[in-house]
Amino acid sequence: MSTSEQYRAECEARYLLSRGYTTKAMTNQLHDEIRKKRGLKAADYLIDNMRRVYIEQRAG
Repeated sequence: MSTSEQYRAECEARYLLSRGYTTKAMTNQLHDEIRKKRGLKAADYLIDNMRRVYIEQRAG
């Protein structure tokens, strides 16, 4: 994966976290929506990025 793709994915994850996708129910709903539009692999990748960014944000 290129650096720019990784950066774009991190930005998308930060944006969605800022929009309130922080609960299990909200992330499940988002996963379903992304899976329908982009496929299962992309949905899993997005949620994994969101989890990683969330942990980094909480750590400071």
